[in-house]
Amino acid sequence: MGFELKDLVVIGLLLILLSAFLVCEFWMRRRKQQSFREQLFKTQNMLKDRNQVILVVEIHLFVAFIVCMIVSVVTGLLMLQSFIMLMFFSILHFLRGIEHWKFKRKVNEYQHYWLASFFTFCSALVILFGSII
Repeated sequence: MGFELKDLVVIGLLLILLSAFLVCEFWMRRRKQQSFREQLFKTQNMLKDRNQVILVVEIHLFVAFIVCMIVSVVTGLLMLQSFIMLMFFSILHFLRGIEHWKFKRKVNEYQHYWLASFFTFCSALVILFGSII
């Protein structure tokens, strides 16, 4: 009785999700910062107090994401769509982490963005290697 490759990919993704929640919830709470739930459900205006250069970069990143998704559909590389999507979110969270680190360092929200970027990148790698093998 062995595991198939798709079972290992699902198990890997679940382990990444669990470790992301544990790190964000307990490590951030110990540092007396906002918890993961508070950060997730915080209501704020998305464009308020945002750096305009970062917004332009995010818009260009979104356009590149849409183009990559269309190209993957046209060329028939459908297995790479999930990888492209996760890489988009990973880069997006990394950019937002840089923005918060540069302009709002005292709030320490950049650590949440960078952790989200790291775990999303790990998920993308697990999916990519699972689809290649």
